[in-house]
Amino acid sequence: MTKQVCFTATSMLLGLALAAAGCGSSSNGSVPGSGTGGAGGTAGGSGGTTGAFDPTTPIPATGTVLETFDTSVDGFKINSYVDTGATNLGADGGVNATGTLAEWDGTVGSPTVGSLKITAPFSDWNQYVDVLKSVSPMADWSGKKIHVRVMVDSGFDTDMYVKGFVQMYFDTGTSYAFGQAATVPTVNSNAMWQEFVLDTTTATFPTGTVGDPTMVVQYGVQFQSGAGNTTAVKPSAGVFHVDSFWLE
Repeated sequence: MTKQVCFTATSMLLGLALAAAGCGSSSNGSVPGSGTGGAGGTAGGSGGTTGAFDPTTPIPATGTVLETFDTSVDGFKINSYVDTGATNLGADGGVNATGTLAEWDGTVGSPTVGSLKITAPFSDWNQYVDVLKSVSPMADWSGKKIHVRVMVDSGFDTDMYVKGFVQMYFDTGTSYAFGQAATVPTVNSNAMWQEFVLDTTTATFPTGTVGDPTMVVQYGVQFQSGAGNTTAVKPSAGVFHVDSFWLE
C-alpha cells in the first residue's frame, strides 16, 4: 500500500523569503519500488557543518550506522508523488519527471567510495527531489540525532546569493507524521561533502499532528530550490550525492 506525504518548508536567506513544498510516494528512475509517507508541515531548517569538512572522517564508533551505500542503494527510492503545491521532479507524470534518476555510484563517497547519486532536472523555483527509505519494523529513535552527508556535484543553485536547501526528515507512526528541523539549511554547490544533522528531540511536526520518535517508519532527504525572486538566476539541472546516514 502506498501512502502520501505532504509538507511545506520556509526559511530566510539574505532577507529573501524562500519556500519549498512537496509530498510523495513511489519511485522513479533506476531505484525500484515505491516509498510511503505521511502528513508533513511547515519548517525553517536545521544546520550543517561549519567550516571545512574532511570527507574521510569516519562515522564514530559510538554511532549507529543506518546506511553507507558501500555496495548498493539498499532500499532507497525516489519519492514520486505528483505534488500540487510544488514540482516534485521525481513525480510520475510530473512536468519534469523525465531525466530524474537515482542510482548507486561506486566511484565517490564519504568516508569511503560508494554513494547514492541523484540526477535531477532543476530549472525553476519551487522544485525539489526527494529520496527516502522505509523502516521496518518501526524503530525507536527518541533522543537520537540523524546525520547525513551530501554533496552537490554540479548545477542546482546557479545564483551566488540565492542558495538551495537540504531538508532531512523522518516519518512516525501509522499516520506518517512528518518530523523535520525548525529551519531548512542551505547547501553549498561546490562539489564538496557537507554533513547535516536533524535532532529528533527538537524536530517539529505539522499543526494538528502528533509525532512520536519512538515509532519511526521512514526517513529521507530532499534537495529544494526554494521560492527565489524575480532577479535571481533560476536553478539548473543538478547532480547530487548522498552518503553515510547514521544515528548519534
